[in-house]
Amino acid sequence: MMNTGNQLADDYLRGEFRFSPEIASHISEDRFHALRYQFSQKYDRFYHPYFKEKGDKVAANKALIRIAFSLFLETYGHLPLAYKNCAISSGTRAHLDAVVRNYHTTDRLSRVVGGDWHGRTIKDNSQRSLERVALIKDLMNEFFFVAPTMFEGSTRAFASGFGRQLTSIPPQAEEYMAFWNMVIDQCEGFVLDDVRIDMPSIERVEREIILAKAYSSQTREQDRLRTSDWVNSRNSTYEMGRGNYIRFGLHPLRPDAQMDMRIYDESTHSLYKAPLIDTFKPLVQAAVRWGTQGIWIDSVIEEAAAHIDLHRMRTDEVYNRRQAAPLLLEGLDTVIAKPTQKECHEMDRIIDTFEPIMLEYFAHLVKPEGLPEEYAKAKEKHPVKAHMKGADSVKWQRENIPMQKMLDLWELAMPDEVNPKKACKVKPVTHGVYIPPRRLHDFENQPFAKQDGEIWPDRPFDKLDPMFQQLAKAHIGVLEIVAHNNDAPEFNGLICDLKRGDAALDVAAQNGVFDLAHLPGALGNKFSKQVRQVNLEQAIQDLEDARQSKIGKKIKKVPAFGTPIIANINSVINAERKHFNGPGPLSVPTEYRLALMMEMLKRNLTTLKFSKNWEASEDECRLMMLATKIEFGKIERSAGNNTEIKILGKDSEYIPFAERIERIYTYLSRLKEDPKIKRAAETRDPSVLEGYGIRHISLTLARLIEIYDCMNDEQYNGCRFEKRRIENLREFSTEMENIAQIRRTALQELQSEWCWLWAEEDFSDLRQEYKDAWIRVHGRQAQNVGIDEHFDKGVRSRYGPQ
Repeated sequence: MMNTGNQLADDYLRGEFRFSPEIASHISEDRFHALRYQFSQKYDRFYHPYFKEKGDKVAANKALIRIAFSLFLETYGHLPLAYKNCAISSGTRAHLDAVVRNYHTTDRLSRVVGGDWHGRTIKDNSQRSLERVALIKDLMNEFFFVAPTMFEGSTRAFASGFGRQLTSIPPQAEEYMAFWNMVIDQCEGFVLDDVRIDMPSIERVEREIILAKAYSSQTREQDRLRTSDWVNSRNSTYEMGRGNYIRFGLHPLRPDAQMDMRIYDESTHSLYKAPLIDTFKPLVQAAVRWGTQGIWIDSVIEEAAAHIDLHRMRTDEVYNRRQAAPLLLEGLDTVIAKPTQKECHEMDRIIDTFEPIMLEYFAHLVKPEGLPEEYAKAKEKHPVKAHMKGADSVKWQRENIPMQKMLDLWELAMPDEVNPKKACKVKPVTHGVYIPPRRLHDFENQPFAKQDGEIWPDRPFDKLDPMFQQLAKAHIGVLEIVAHNNDAPEFNGLICDLKRGDAALDVAAQNGVFDLAHLPGALGNKFSKQVRQVNLEQAIQDLEDARQSKIGKKIKKVPAFGTPIIANINSVINAERKHFNGPGPLSVPTEYRLALMMEMLKRNLTTLKFSKNWEASEDECRLMMLATKIEFGKIERSAGNNTEIKILGKDSEYIPFAERIERIYTYLSRLKEDPKIKRAAETRDPSVLEGYGIRHISLTLARLIEIYDCMNDEQYNGCRFEKRRIENLREFSTEMENIAQIRRTALQELQSEWCWLWAEEDFSDLRQEYKDAWIRVHGRQAQNVGIDEHFDKGVRSRYGPQ
């Protein structure tokens, strides 16, 4: 059973879009089918040939795409999104590397120039891309910006340093672009970087062409790049085209045509509406620069031909009516539907000069389907054929494309200076509250990296087998592709143990079950429907509430992540598991759920809302401990906001520190009232207690009390916990005096009743009395040989090294 995101991703991969009720609210079914046919014929750059050629060899890669898109849609589908394209593995430097080595493309360039050399280009491009997103995003703060670098930086780990537990073939550019095509189609904004900043002079372009035609290995002149360099990126060119097709209403899945495409101008630090000519001119210049040097610029030529086609459709009624799905100008952005007379004249002048050159020298790169018949004729008679792609095509282009004729085009396609009066207005930040500074991404510390010197580390990730470790890293990459928005700075988290909660309490009372740990066994197959499903439905509603926050006096849409998303993605992974190589579990292990939630809390969340009975859940107690450590700045968060967290209860009110201790203590005390549990504790029988998660629940209580003691005794503390670092100090400190009343009893009960359940590593940074009590139960020899394996059988990996 596929969810919406998984099904939609599968439709993309099969190339079969479906007519849906949402589409029906915009266009008729006949119009949809006409658009689908025309889009497939003329505009769709999706990598269907690649997936068809590879067949079953990339079944696992396609499964990764489906899961990633499902996760993206579940997490960010409710937000207004804007896309900022950028060069990652391509760009100016990659092109120059290819030219010097007489290679025809930047695709898979590492095979030619070496992985380490090309890796430096990728990292430089990626870092610069993030800097540009940070520079630009506040100019369009009504949108949340998607930054491709964040995802690719994580998933490129598949290419090296890992085994092939997930895929036989490392993810390629085609898979990344398949995913980004899906993401772009969810966006309503698109920003193109300033092409003039890194634009070379015509003299430099001429020198590059002369050296290329001479097959010179001389190092090319390069300046430090400052922009995201999209115009020199093959895939970014395709992405720009896709944004155009959406805003022209020619994408079958986006008949709404809501795509606010803008261009950034650095000299005025402003965004401007993007007329079609401003996305066309960079294509012409790219053809001049790289086509003449022998690069196989299929993306440039395909998109340039499409731009000419779009211009004719909007200005020539006869031409437009001949199309399978004519352009409907009504309702489109006036900047493209009603071009100025000046733009039309300039566009026509460039087309009149460029189109004949394109058909004479670059027809081998044209995709002629759906275009005027002279395109197909020019392609048929062109001497370069598809099988000549490589050294032969480089040789022909360098020897036959006339340099001066191309250089004349360079000046013709120079971008115009902007008119500052036409800059798009920037919406002011509406809430007027403090905006914490956050980094966009951390390239040095990959997801799930160990933190040196962390107190009480809790790493369910380490219990995962290598296959699910790879998957978890990729999924954190997906969850970090949307940049922080200063107008809606929260990232809300929601945790709910689906086996507990009010639904479980009600059903337990009806069935005379004393404790919730016994409930699954008592209900059998009915448990899922009567408890888990009811809790999940409530959690889904709670997640909807978490997707908006009151910030200042405004209600804003914000990112949110939590249990319902994890539950959904778990079902998608289980459905796709058959495609992965393994070895590994056949279904998602419980540690995966907790590992993903913990990493999101460490890296991204600014609030975490717990369920009503959180103290009865092992996972929620472990997350409570982690959140408390974040409050004290004990976790090095990748965004740099080390203490920015609010710990909330079911009622969305802050949970004071004293209440955390009181609730866990009360729960453990109540458990002892069950004669069966009391007897198991007295006889030290772990088999009775394993379903309660008492090890981690009691350990959380011990650590919280340790923090309390540190706050009250500076000498004992030894600078471990600094109360002054807590951002919500007043709420944190509420009723702190209550702890003193239960502290001594809690310590005694932890030592006498529960700490014998702990593992060796649990005693770190806790008082010696716990360890002494543990030794009295297990004996001193157990320190060296370990306790009965029964204690950790629930987390022992059967697939990775022991």
